[in-house]
Amino acid sequence: MPDPVFYAGDLVHYHPVIGGPHTGLVYRVKSTSELFDGQKAAWLISKTGCVSFDALSLVRRATPDDRFSAWLNMMRIRSANPSQRAHFDAWERLQDLAADQAELIAGQAKALESAQTPGESLQARVLPWVLEAFGPDVLADKTERGDRLLEEVLELLQSGHYDSTRVRHIVHHVYSRREGEPAQEVGGVMVTLAAYCLAHGLDMHATGETELARIWTCIEQIRVKQATVKAGIVPVPIEAPPFELTPPPPGPAPEIGLDANEEADRG
Repeated sequence: MPDPVFYAGDLVHYHPVIGGPHTGLVYRVKSTSELFDGQKAAWLISKTGCVSFDALSLVRRATPDDRFSAWLNMMRIRSANPSQRAHFDAWERLQDLAADQAELIAGQAKALESAQTPGESLQARVLPWVLEAFGPDVLADKTERGDRLLEEVLELLQSGHYDSTRVRHIVHHVYSRREGEPAQEVGGVMVTLAAYCLAHGLDMHATGETELARIWTCIEQIRVKQATVKAGIVPVPIEAPPFELTPPPPGPAPEIGLDANEEADRG
């Protein structure tokens, strides 16, 4: 059986007799350390002295936010002790930086906690981010979601040096056909994106996780950008001249392959 491991911020039970019943109280780990004899010990909030890891049992593992708060509290306590002040010369600077870093750390913590949730899909883990960043109204705005999806697709194609002159031909080709079923079209987007990533040497799952972690760290900047768009400070697609579904300019059209759904429709 592996040795128990605890971290600052964890919630634990204390067992006065190792291997025996606990006291029924729940303590939060304030800090941990390795003693001179190599034994690992923890200091508990509201309990005097330290206790061996062997005398503790886990109630709930701390979230990254809990661990940061516990670490910050420990730093405050140590900095107030004159005998240890010399070891924390940067404390005042840390206090100034703490407020600026709090949102970044909280975002990283939420992303880490989300990524560690077993069995939860990326879509399910995007939901709390959208609600945190924009709220339920933006989440429910289908036109807004469509604008952002189209923008990201075009940015992806642009990053892969895709010829923009092909876009108008494909838009005309798609909108000249009957509407598809949303669920089937989402499936087509997923499969086609996977194939695109294979062609470009990209890992669609890894890049999705990386982006979700990144956007948790810049919610405030994203909110500001969203607010400036709504205030008309920066242009948005809807303010551009209306796009008319007219045939592409004369000349040879680029060869456009059919997607799997259209292949099947034409049987």
